[in-house]
Amino acid sequence: MGQLDRRESRAPWPSEDRRPNLMNRKLSIMWGICFSILFTAGLVSAAVGVGAPNVVVMMVDDMGFAGPSIAPYGNPNYKTPGMDRLAHEGLLFTDFHSSGTVCSPTRAGLLTGRYQQRVGVEAVIHPRANHPEHRKGLQKSEVTFAELFKEAGYITGVVGKWHLGYAGENPEYHPQNHGFDYFKGYHSGNIDYINHWGDHMKHDWWHGRKETKEKGYTTHLINKYALEFIEQNKDKPFCLYVAHESPHAPVQGPNDPIQRGPGRQPRETPHAEAMKQMILEMDKGVEQVRAKLVELGLEKNTLFLFFSDNGDSPGTATGHPNHRGSKGSVYEGGTRVPAIAWWPGKIKPGTSTDALSITLDVMPTILSVAGIEKPKNRSLDGIDLSPAIFEQKALPPRPLYWGSLSNNGARSEALRDGPWKLVVQHPKAKPGTFENETIELFNLARDESEKNNLAAAQPDRADAMLKRIKAWYADIQKTASPQPGGWIRKPRVDTTFFNGKDFTGWSASEMKYWSVKDNAIVGNSEVNVPGNKFIWADGEVQDFYLTVDVKLTPDNRNAGIQFRSKKANASGQAIGYQADVGAGVWGKLYHEHGRGKLDWNNNAVGAVKPGDWNRYEILAVGHQIWTAINGKLCVALDDPKGELSGKISFQIHGGPAQNVRYRPVKLVHNPKIALEKQTEEQLLAALPKKKAPPKPLPKQGALNEGKPQPKPGWTPQVTAWRAKLDANDRGMIDKWFTTAFDDAKWNTMRLPTFYETAGLPGHDGTVWFRRAIEIPGVHAGKPLTLELGPIDDMDMTWFNGIQVGGIERPGFWTSPRKYTVPGKLVKTGRNVIAVRVIDHGWSGGFGGKTTQMRMSAKGLKPVSIAGNWKYQAGITLKALELGALNNPTPPKPIPPPPPAPALVRPLAKTTSPAPAFTNGFQIEGDANIVIVGSANAVESQRHGYLETLLTAAHPTQRFAIRNMAWPADTVYQQQRPRNFFGTAKPSYGEADRRKPLAVNVVFVWLGQSESLQGLAKLDDFTKAYEQTLEQLSTRTSRLVLVTPVPFEDPLGLGLDVKKRNANLKHYTAAILRLGQARKLPVVDLTSSLLGQAVTRDGATLSGKGQWLAARTIAVQLGLADPTSTIRAAVTGELIPIPVEELRQAILRKNRLWQQFWLPTNWAFLYGNRQQTASSRNHLDKGFRWFPEEVQSIVPQLEQMDSLIQGKARQVIRK
Repeated sequence: MGQLDRRESRAPWPSEDRRPNLMNRKLSIMWGICFSILFTAGLVSAAVGVGAPNVVVMMVDDMGFAGPSIAPYGNPNYKTPGMDRLAHEGLLFTDFHSSGTVCSPTRAGLLTGRYQQRVGVEAVIHPRANHPEHRKGLQKSEVTFAELFKEAGYITGVVGKWHLGYAGENPEYHPQNHGFDYFKGYHSGNIDYINHWGDHMKHDWWHGRKETKEKGYTTHLINKYALEFIEQNKDKPFCLYVAHESPHAPVQGPNDPIQRGPGRQPRETPHAEAMKQMILEMDKGVEQVRAKLVELGLEKNTLFLFFSDNGDSPGTATGHPNHRGSKGSVYEGGTRVPAIAWWPGKIKPGTSTDALSITLDVMPTILSVAGIEKPKNRSLDGIDLSPAIFEQKALPPRPLYWGSLSNNGARSEALRDGPWKLVVQHPKAKPGTFENETIELFNLARDESEKNNLAAAQPDRADAMLKRIKAWYADIQKTASPQPGGWIRKPRVDTTFFNGKDFTGWSASEMKYWSVKDNAIVGNSEVNVPGNKFIWADGEVQDFYLTVDVKLTPDNRNAGIQFRSKKANASGQAIGYQADVGAGVWGKLYHEHGRGKLDWNNNAVGAVKPGDWNRYEILAVGHQIWTAINGKLCVALDDPKGELSGKISFQIHGGPAQNVRYRPVKLVHNPKIALEKQTEEQLLAALPKKKAPPKPLPKQGALNEGKPQPKPGWTPQVTAWRAKLDANDRGMIDKWFTTAFDDAKWNTMRLPTFYETAGLPGHDGTVWFRRAIEIPGVHAGKPLTLELGPIDDMDMTWFNGIQVGGIERPGFWTSPRKYTVPGKLVKTGRNVIAVRVIDHGWSGGFGGKTTQMRMSAKGLKPVSIAGNWKYQAGITLKALELGALNNPTPPKPIPPPPPAPALVRPLAKTTSPAPAFTNGFQIEGDANIVIVGSANAVESQRHGYLETLLTAAHPTQRFAIRNMAWPADTVYQQQRPRNFFGTAKPSYGEADRRKPLAVNVVFVWLGQSESLQGLAKLDDFTKAYEQTLEQLSTRTSRLVLVTPVPFEDPLGLGLDVKKRNANLKHYTAAILRLGQARKLPVVDLTSSLLGQAVTRDGATLSGKGQWLAARTIAVQLGLADPTSTIRAAVTGELIPIPVEELRQAILRKNRLWQQFWLPTNWAFLYGNRQQTASSRNHLDKGFRWFPEEVQSIVPQLEQMDSLIQGKARQVIRK
């Protein structure tokens, strides 16, 4: 996006037009009244404004205290001009430390502001799959600074090293699941700098969630994408985390050969020279980021922090000679690292601080700088360094702790209190204990090298500090987030799960069904329950053991215990495991809203006490799950497809009145494998042995090998006719009905439709249709009903290669097709429907309504299969010298289509409709572009920014852009004057004489006011929006969807902005889903403009907001240069001057267009379009009052389009 030019004068954005026409004035008043009524509840927005400071956090890897060449770091081996300049212009720290001694722990502490031991990441997350630390990672229960910045409206990004969980194996560890919008980098601890082969011996370079084979030296790529992120988000508050690999091993300069994985060769460059090159390339990245901030004018609004993740690795030659130890050590050489803060105008250049600081302090510091509140549900271990950074003030005294766990399980700890430091080593102790320790006490003020152990000389001080370390370690272990794996399984009883008194730590979307009584959670309903109701525990579980006493009355009702589950929607429905409760289902294991029945046994028979308390045990360790009821083992399952983490919730099942009581007894994290009456040996033995693979389904097409056989009702004529047709149908010969057939080169047709309207006029013969659909697990294995509507004339229909139906004799073109698909054919994931249509006269094709094309299953919502299908025309009757069959009954006339809705009446199809967008937003040749929508779409033409960027990006093409938006339009209703565009109603006067516009592209900008109706209307909105798209697609398949803008409270009215934006988020998600389903470009203004202060009344974009919206549309559609270089001055004018001249021409055209689009006389509004003057205002001769004068505007508009194209070409030349 472009930025406002900070060097322009501070004149305000242009005021609103004081002379709107009569219709605009009326609609604006109505719109304002609506919003005045709607914006009544109060909650001020906490979103960050446009002027909020940016943050860049750069952490390099394995660089010791003496990494930079600037004093006092002072490396004599390497020159680091980038770091040195950053320090000269900013502030350097002389006593800054990493919270960990190795990679993963420091990263966990940095992102959360908490000791990494509390996060559960005490050691390096190991690359070997069988290592105790391999399965660990950053848990979802943690709150990162990225999440808080994102919630505040910032754009967040991470480039480079992640090393907080192997996200390729466990997607929950992915950076974009922890608050980062943008990720380009690697998951592992280090990668080969050339081929990006990770330490886990797999390729490891990612763009977001997609593994990407990309050439380039790792450091160069990290530098490149850091600059890309800043450039892309220069007009929004952003928070960027740059995690360099350098100078971590493998030791490779930019021109060295591959050192790991395929193509590995010996390195010829000497070690010291290669290391020098590595540091120099990384240092260039430091300078490039600094220079980019200055280039974009962001330097005075950006805090840039630079530091290392731990001390030097032996061999990097970046450790300070006075510091003992290195990476992996709790001595100064392992934790004391270089650190620099840079912010011109805020930080005095050339300053330093000796304040004792740690990477845990980064999160509270940047939150403070950005004015963002700390997380409320947990305290941070770091502090705000602002006084030291900006005023060079001393910080309050505080102790700092370190704990290091090595790859072999040995541990060491340290405590720093003022000048005193205690180091504890216990390499032979059992992990998690303090055994066989040795202690050392140092006074760093006199002994920075940690050579003189004073523990014997000052035993009282040493003992007191040792007690403090042990107390600290016990506390962090007690509060640590549960992690899979680890050196030892440390069962931890969760004492906060349920207090037996109230719902502290629990929540439900409808609390009226829930209460607490006699230490139990009670779900009760005296009437029918409308759907399943759940109450959720706040935390998450991974490996756990849960004991719950359950009582259900009457016993023939149904309930359940959800575990490792998540909420499916705002109403609190669940996805995940459910241990069932109720007659006939006690002890059975189900996967709610997913894979269905998992272990459908009868093992609980005889063990359950109906109507009484029953003890339910659930044990989950890895993918292995066991349950027991009253001591009897019910489920023993190894489920490799199952979730490894999630929430616990209790259920009341929808249906008749019931009462269910859940009395939690115990929740244990990281449990031993045992139940009350079963040992580990018994439980492991109870797991099922591997089953033989299921028998394969019948061979695809087996029911259709060879030529189709004559069917009942075929006459001899039909039999002979079909025999000749089928013998020459390439689709039957090559089996186009199978799932394996590749239809990628086929054309696309939007169904339902007849051939005449889809490019196959007069086609008689066969046409093949295919549609691949994704079926969720909830449908798998269940019979489906497949509905295709009426087909003209005959059809054969296959599902996954097996014929499931067809009408293969003539005369049934008005009969809707409805076929049953056996459950054994329905699988999770990709399924293929194939239809061969045979037509022998008349229209041919699918003649029904959109709602008649769908799939459904018992108890499940129907799924539409209307829309884009692949098709391929087959053999024609003419080629076979076959004529049409004699129909048994004369054809019924096709009823005329219903009148087009107001939104599409002004639009017409072009003579040669362009295909749908297949590779993003691209327009070839000249085009008519229409904008439809509500108030913000209407307002866009008064500023012209969007049209300017669209035109400037296509200077060689002639665009006719027409804004047909109306302020009060919604997806439900579009009010128009009487007899609008060609309709005629009795007594309503003369029909509209204007001709519809043949349209190539339509921008759809709807949903703003609809979202104010709340989530109760979300389904209605989704259906209406989809119907709107269906209507518009009858004119063009090239639709661009634009989401609403976020709500604000600029006038300080106390509006409930948080609630409105929460609802709006769901409406936006619906638009995104609809766009994705149709493969349409979608521009997300909702999230992009959040917190940008873009509205003048809370919903209508201001001038600045219109510019930011236009820039967002240009960026997300990928418009070509010169749009990326265009910016807006605070006056609202565009820079450079030729672009502003282009915009002024567009504004002149738009004013002319409005006179054509919205004539303001009484006669026009009420349909009396005669050659008589209006009785209303005639003072402004600029308005056109008569139909003939209105029509005369058309050639003037065309002249303006040519002028605008000429202006666009001048922009390129200049």
